[in-house]
Amino acid sequence: MIFAIRHGQRADDPLAKDLVPIELEFDPPLSKNGILQAKLTGIYMREMIERMKGGPKKVIVLSSPFLRCIQTAINLADGLANFHKETIYICDEIAEIQKTKFFKKDVLPDLHFRQEKMDLKYFELPDGRVINVKEKSFLKKSSSTTLYVKNAPMFPEAINDCFLRFKKARKNITQKYLKKSLNDVIVILVTHSIGVQCLIHELEPEKEIPQIDYCSLTQINHKVDVNRREVSEEISLKNFIDHIKIKERE
Repeated sequence: MIFAIRHGQRADDPLAKDLVPIELEFDPPLSKNGILQAKLTGIYMREMIERMKGGPKKVIVLSSPFLRCIQTAINLADGLANFHKETIYICDEIAEIQKTKFFKKDVLPDLHFRQEKMDLKYFELPDGRVINVKEKSFLKKSSSTTLYVKNAPMFPEAINDCFLRFKKARKNITQKYLKKSLNDVIVILVTHSIGVQCLIHELEPEKEIPQIDYCSLTQINHKVDVNRREVSEEISLKNFIDHIKIKERE
C-alpha cells in the first residue's frame, strides 16, 4: 500500500507560534509544531503497522526534496522506530508544483538539500542521530530516443503537467515496489498539498478534492484481480488528521 502524507507545519505559516529562522525563503523548514506533527504521524503509523496481520517486511520512505518534507520524513521515520532502517530517499518526482505564483525560477538546484555545505542541524533527531538521506530517480527510456528521462518538474509547471508528473510517479513507484509484493511493502510518500490532491484526483476524479491538512494521511490500497491479472487501487483513508490532535494523545 501507499501512504501519501503532506509535510508538517511550515515555519513561515502565520499560525506558527515559534520563531524558527528561515534561511531560504523558497525552502522554509518546519516549525517546532511541524516537527512534533511528523513524529506523531510516525508513531501512529507504527501502531497501525503493529495491528496488521503479518505486517510488512519493508517500509520505504520517499520524500520531496524540499526541506519541510525531508524534515517531516526524518521525524516520521524516527516515530516508525524498528519498522524503518533509517534511510529516506529524495525524489524530485514528488516535489512541489513549480508555478510562477510560488517561484521566480527553478529552485530545485538551490534547495537546502543540494547545498554544498548543507547544515546538518535540519537533519538531526533530538537524540543527535542523523537519518541517512539519499537521492532516488525512476528513469524511463524515452519513446523517441534511446536516452533515459527523469520524471521531474520543469519550470514553469502548469497544474496539468503537475498532475501528469504525479500520475507517472505513482505508476513508477507501484511497479518498482508493489507489483510483486503487495502485502510485504508499505511506501510512504512525503509530499505537498498539491501532490496529495493529484493522487486523490487520479483515483477519485468524480469526487470533490479536499483541502489537505498538515501531516494528514491518505492511504491507497492495492488489490490483485486474479481473473484479469491486474492490480486495482482504491483510497481507504483520505486526509486523516486525528493522529496529530495533540491534546487527545496527552
